[in-house]
Amino acid sequence: MNTARVFRLFISSTFSDFIAEREALQQNVFPKLEQYCAERGAQFQAIDLRWGITEQAQREHNTLRICLEEVRRCQQLSPRPNFAVLLGNRYGWEPVPARIPVDHWKRLKKAATSEHWRLISSSYRLDENAIPSVYCLNNRSADNDEAFQHETRLLVALRQAAAGFRGGDRLPYFTSATHQEIVLGALSKRDADGHNLNPKSHVHVYERHLDGMPIDHSAKDFVDWDSSLDQVVPGASQRMQHLKTQLRCQLGDHYHELTSAWNRHGKNGAVDQAYLQRFCDLFLEHQMKLIDAEIATLEQIDDRQQREHLHQEFGYERARVFAGRKPLLAKIARYTNVDLPLKSDQIKTKAKNCVPLILIGGGGSGKSALLARAAQETSQNTKSSRAVIVQRYIGGVPGTESILNTLSLLSADIATYYGHSEPPIAQNAVDLAQTFEAVLGYATPRRPLILFLDALDQLDPSDRAWMLEWLPRQLPEHVRIVASIRSDTAVAEAARRRFLKQIIDVPRLKVSEGSAILKAWLADKRESWFNAGITPSTGRRLTKEQENKVLSAFDQNGLALWLKIVYQEASTWHSWHTPRDLPIHIQDLIHDLVDQKLLIQEQHPKAFIERALAYLTASRFGLAENEIGRVLGRDRDVRVEFQENEKTQRKWDDDQSLPPIMWSRLFFDLQAYLGFAQIDGKILMRWFHREFDDVFKARYLATDDDRKNIHGVLADVFLALDRETRPTETNDDAFFKAADANQKPMSAALRRVMEQPWQLAQAGRTNDLERLITDFGFCMGKCAANRSADLASDMLLNRRLLSINSNNDSSSRTAKAFGSFVMGQQHLLRRGNEDWPAHRIFLQLASQQSPQSIIRKSCERWLNHKLDDWLWIKSTDRISDAEGILTLEGHEGGFSSFVAAELLDDRLISRHTDFRVWNLETGKVENIYQTNERPLVIACSPKRKLDAHRVSKREGWPDFLWSIGQNDIRFWRRGWDGESICEALELSDGRIALRRDNDCIEITDLHEDGRSPLLLKGHLGSILGFAQLSDETFTSWSEDKTLRIWNLETGSCEAIYDFHDDAVMGILELPDQNLLSWDENGNFYLTNYSNCNSIYLDGLKPDEGETIFYMDDDFSVGALRISDKNPTMFVAWNKEFLGWYNLDGQLITIQENDNVKGIAYLSDLGLVRAIDSEIILTNYSGEVVAEDEEDEARFISGLSLLDDKRLITWTGYKGGDDSIRVWGAVEGNWENGIELLKRVETNSQWIYNIFPLSDGRLVSCSEDDNIRIWGAENFEKEEELNPTDKILQNKINATSLIFIGEGMFVAVDYNYSKANSELVLVDAHTAEVRVIEDIEFNNMRTPKFQTLSSELVLIDGFCSVDLTQNTVHLFDDAQDIQEVKNDPRRKRQFIPLTDRSWLTSRLLHDKTDDKKVVGGEISYWIRDLFDAFIEMSKITIEVDGFKQLLGITDQIFAVCGDEPAIQFWTIDDDEWPFEPDIFVKMGALSPLATAPEDMLLIPEGKLAVWNKQGQIAIIAAAELEIVSTVNLNNELASVTLTDQGVLICACVDGTVEFLNMEQGTLRSSFDSIKSESGLQSVLAYDDHELLVFSKGKNVQRWNIKKREKISLGIEFSIVNDLRKSNGNVLFEGQDGLIYFDESNHEFYKLESTRERLILYDQMGKILCQWHFTRAGDRELYEPAAITPKGVLMTIAKGELRRLQLMRSGEVGFDQLN
Repeated sequence: MNTARVFRLFISSTFSDFIAEREALQQNVFPKLEQYCAERGAQFQAIDLRWGITEQAQREHNTLRICLEEVRRCQQLSPRPNFAVLLGNRYGWEPVPARIPVDHWKRLKKAATSEHWRLISSSYRLDENAIPSVYCLNNRSADNDEAFQHETRLLVALRQAAAGFRGGDRLPYFTSATHQEIVLGALSKRDADGHNLNPKSHVHVYERHLDGMPIDHSAKDFVDWDSSLDQVVPGASQRMQHLKTQLRCQLGDHYHELTSAWNRHGKNGAVDQAYLQRFCDLFLEHQMKLIDAEIATLEQIDDRQQREHLHQEFGYERARVFAGRKPLLAKIARYTNVDLPLKSDQIKTKAKNCVPLILIGGGGSGKSALLARAAQETSQNTKSSRAVIVQRYIGGVPGTESILNTLSLLSADIATYYGHSEPPIAQNAVDLAQTFEAVLGYATPRRPLILFLDALDQLDPSDRAWMLEWLPRQLPEHVRIVASIRSDTAVAEAARRRFLKQIIDVPRLKVSEGSAILKAWLADKRESWFNAGITPSTGRRLTKEQENKVLSAFDQNGLALWLKIVYQEASTWHSWHTPRDLPIHIQDLIHDLVDQKLLIQEQHPKAFIERALAYLTASRFGLAENEIGRVLGRDRDVRVEFQENEKTQRKWDDDQSLPPIMWSRLFFDLQAYLGFAQIDGKILMRWFHREFDDVFKARYLATDDDRKNIHGVLADVFLALDRETRPTETNDDAFFKAADANQKPMSAALRRVMEQPWQLAQAGRTNDLERLITDFGFCMGKCAANRSADLASDMLLNRRLLSINSNNDSSSRTAKAFGSFVMGQQHLLRRGNEDWPAHRIFLQLASQQSPQSIIRKSCERWLNHKLDDWLWIKSTDRISDAEGILTLEGHEGGFSSFVAAELLDDRLISRHTDFRVWNLETGKVENIYQTNERPLVIACSPKRKLDAHRVSKREGWPDFLWSIGQNDIRFWRRGWDGESICEALELSDGRIALRRDNDCIEITDLHEDGRSPLLLKGHLGSILGFAQLSDETFTSWSEDKTLRIWNLETGSCEAIYDFHDDAVMGILELPDQNLLSWDENGNFYLTNYSNCNSIYLDGLKPDEGETIFYMDDDFSVGALRISDKNPTMFVAWNKEFLGWYNLDGQLITIQENDNVKGIAYLSDLGLVRAIDSEIILTNYSGEVVAEDEEDEARFISGLSLLDDKRLITWTGYKGGDDSIRVWGAVEGNWENGIELLKRVETNSQWIYNIFPLSDGRLVSCSEDDNIRIWGAENFEKEEELNPTDKILQNKINATSLIFIGEGMFVAVDYNYSKANSELVLVDAHTAEVRVIEDIEFNNMRTPKFQTLSSELVLIDGFCSVDLTQNTVHLFDDAQDIQEVKNDPRRKRQFIPLTDRSWLTSRLLHDKTDDKKVVGGEISYWIRDLFDAFIEMSKITIEVDGFKQLLGITDQIFAVCGDEPAIQFWTIDDDEWPFEPDIFVKMGALSPLATAPEDMLLIPEGKLAVWNKQGQIAIIAAAELEIVSTVNLNNELASVTLTDQGVLICACVDGTVEFLNMEQGTLRSSFDSIKSESGLQSVLAYDDHELLVFSKGKNVQRWNIKKREKISLGIEFSIVNDLRKSNGNVLFEGQDGLIYFDESNHEFYKLESTRERLILYDQMGKILCQWHFTRAGDRELYEPAAITPKGVLMTIAKGELRRLQLMRSGEVGFDQLN
């Protein structure tokens, strides 16, 4: 099964008679096919090997062999089309067979004459190394003319002897070379690998007739002319006609005949222009149809089956020939023997503590073959257990190099195998690792899971794949993972640290194993197809002498790779061949391959072969066939060499490439050493082993000039190829469709943006690289391919290149701006996916920068010249720009105890005498909180899932202030008063553990509103910390000197460890359920909590007695696990000593540790510490290997690692040194010593502390009251930022925006410090925010808003706001109203009678039963001429279960409750205020059998009432008369009224009835419709259309006039609100906002998530997205709203944002300013 979108089309024809046709194809057809395929995410390549070789070269057996091999490659890579035939009158060169089987030889000997036999027998030699043996044609003599004459005589002799042969046996002796190509490419029913072929699906034949062509010497190029006989070759014409007949019969309508007039001296040779045009048109049409059909087939192939097939095929090939390694296979078999389901009488044993099994071996040791064979044997051994066995070969199968791609696809496949839905696509490596671990849990006892993962060292190093953090340490009980890794890699080191006990080192092969493997390989060696009709050899062998020569050399190295390379040569040895001495080392063997085989034996051109090897080695990921052809064609030295050696009659005139035959010849000799991978839409070639890269780098890329030349040519070629394959109107990187990057990649563009920056960097072309990465279109293009992480790498490449180049050691302002922007927005750009690629996010973010910023200006220039063709969202009111290093100014008095923490929303919190929140984008302070006590610093892991939405669901929690930083969660009460009341931790099951009342831990579930929290009580002192361990054990430690283990289901304490004599300060988790704990006195205990054994750590106390260690800094007492080189060790320290211990608690070595100011862990060595004025490096044995003193410094204040090769220290004494020093390893190795790389003067007087930010920058705090943020790359301050022109609007701390009118919203602004909330009015058109004075709420909840008129908004029933006058009227005391338990039934409900009069109602409750409603308090309000609100009268109406007040006219109203009777009242205010009692009861009616569910006002002063039993009644209120009734005899869910007066009755069973009043009676106005059962409500938004809502978020759109459903692809819950304005409709639901545009009759859905706003069309397709621009935004609930004109509104980080829908650079729905 081949699914690559590569179309290799072999062009078969004779030579000189089809020059005109081949030129026409080259110029007019092939470029169009290349473009056609590129537009469909495919690659087209024409293979025309007739170019670039002489007539004489065509008559060489090696050329024929290469042609037949290329036919086979086309069949392998391109199912269709892969072969095209051009036929004329010429049959072509008829070669003698290069091989003759033994059975043919015997038959020829019997039939040949003695003279002929002497000639035949002297021309061939028996090769007994072939299986079966064959006779091989002797090498030609140096004199080609003599050789051709000899072969002519030999062919005559062979044909005489084979005259009696029949069928396929005749083909080797009576066919031309072209005929043999056609037999293999067009007539065979099977390809060279035995797969079935249907020639009609992949072949077209074009026969040309030349009218008027003479059969004489003038037409010698067009017929088979024998110059020696001066006549046509006898029998050639008959053989040609026989071939044509065969093709016609087999191909039918794929055989095409065309005619041209003979014109020997015409412009196009012998053919006319009309024929050529017709030929080209037909050729193009036929190939396009075949390509379309093949692409359609490929798109129907199941991706999972395809992946599985490719990996199984690869594994089969690797292990198909295998010998030896039995002990290793037995170890793997024991590991993979997953326990099968138990029988009823068996006893289940304890589950295995299972971790992955890792095979580690040197390059070429045979790891992949071993793993593949183990997978095959496991499949055989576990058939009966129904085990799921999955193989993945990284780098061996295309598309497996990326950890994100490989792991996400593997997780999806595993889920499918176990009948689960595919997991959602993870956006980063951390989430993906969690997904992978989750799907492993699908394995069951009856269906265990066994994974085989080969070559983990081949994974792309991005996303930290090499650290193996994605590979679980502990596997589920029924899961096994076997992986292989090359030994000399960082991945292998990580594996040894992570899985020490499950490592199998793959040793070198023994001679006996090498012999067995070599024989197996040779026996499996198939020979290429040389002649039609002759079955190729099925295997090879060696003579004893040859075998001994190989094995004696192999005995000195034992590497499978060495044996593989030698095998490739030995398989070509004939039995008479005397073997030469073989190089012992692999590197020498590879050099020998070039010098002996390629240059001498095969005689490839020297410059051509050397540059081909150099370009393959210099590529980043590998080169496609057309790429290497182009790069060689543009190489000046190669072209000069080619032109000097070109001896063809028709010269090659393409100055951009070389004839395909040149690469085909070289590929034929190199293919055994190449690997293939599908990357960025192309099949790339690269060396199959790293050793080849190392050798050729040293050979061809050793000097700067060589590297600059080779990499520079590659960079230019990728740009040229990209531009050629895309139309000029989309000739910008951003315009290739990145949404197709995984489906139909525009591979030339994709290859260019991935390769060119890297090649420019390697070539040292600084200026070109900087121009490229600061080109806005290039950045858009790279993001369009969702390669934003690689774009960030490009920026870093530029920085590194500049730091190396002494002539240019700094970036331009533009490069700095682009670099800062791309690096700073990575967390957002990486959200790009197929639905919304990263370039759209890139454009949004760029458009939000300040108008004066470089990024914003570049964006606007791009938009002006390259208009986009998709919707996007643009912010119109937010201005922000921050580039470079920031100085945060504002604190006073010096940071005597500086502490700071990074928050997730790109903010920094710092502590001094006050508490300040800084914006790291602007350098400005956002908030200042004064405290009497020194405030605590907040911190929490960015991986935590705690969010504001969940916290707000918890009753009482709105009074808390909570924040998320880097290490934990902390909460405050009463705003920012500095009092920390609890620290919190999110548990593995989603619950929150928090400290409560100092000595208690609360376990609470924020999702369960009514569930009581679990309390862990028992500590007798303040709890100092708690943690959940890797096996989910929960532990806590306290001032009561104990360590406790808790049961999180019952809350009981399962174990108490009370061996400490002082308060327990911390713990360190160690393997095998061990805990290391320490107290404030520096005592350490090692406890195994599975068996409750504890031991005291010796060595950390002075002999003379106890010493109190005051905890005055972070390094007083602590411990660290050494997990890199030696995972069985840990270190523990106090202020006196530092000890190295094994996991049993035994002291290994002890060192002094006095006055330590910093401890860090070096993965390559051990520990680095700052003690007084020294830096001390300690190795894994506890030995000091290097020490270095700070220069000119009294003492070191702190130490921090930048990376494995650099660290920084800083000093801090008044009036002295204020420098940051950057230290590095001497010659890259810490064991060689420490050297000062750089000293940075900070001009800050006294540095107190430095800590890292998540984006790689560092924060320093110093005596001069400033906080500085530094770039870790070079520690140079690029610029001081003082954005005085930055415009910051008032912050809005709101969780919702409430739509109240056209373009108008209200929100509640929560003021945490004042513990109250204000009301704000938001204008969507001007983006203005106005605070409504005199309205404050004492809680954080969102009040209920009710629109009374176009001017008035009612808030929570206690006050109204005049939007035009900005005035407020309080109907009741706000404090009293809000303190009535926030029960909405107790608030006022306003019922409008006219624009200036209202009824209000408040519920009355039984005095003895607070939940029982006994009536309502009704008030009548008017607004006088002076806009004052007057309560004219009030009455109490007694109705059990009072639930509704309905105004019928301006004088009549009705009330109902849980009684069948409905009361009717009138208002008589003519005598008011003299007669205050204005309410008069008209009477009561009981129109229904039970209490009404709802009352609806219908035209003409009538009301409709209904109950759930299906009864409906119409009442004339003025007459107090029941006008009409109807019984639907169906349970009603809802009844609604349309603007046209139609009652829409929604029944629970899905029936929808339509009723209206006709002639005083309720009648059906439309036929009923039948929707889904479980119907809940119906909403009409149009005269003839409605939405039907059923359970399970099922929404249907109906046309009631046509009684048909309309497609609707969006889901949302029951609509809560309906607004109409300017002809458009807004639905407000629980899942977002639904906008109906009546101009185009389309729905749109606006969804607000924590990360983005998303706008969908009515079929659920994403139209555009808005990504919140700061890290913290994604952790907050972001309110969103949309006006009926389509203006989007949101609040992010407290700022109101007005967003516009853009298309082609212009405003979309709403033409705003």
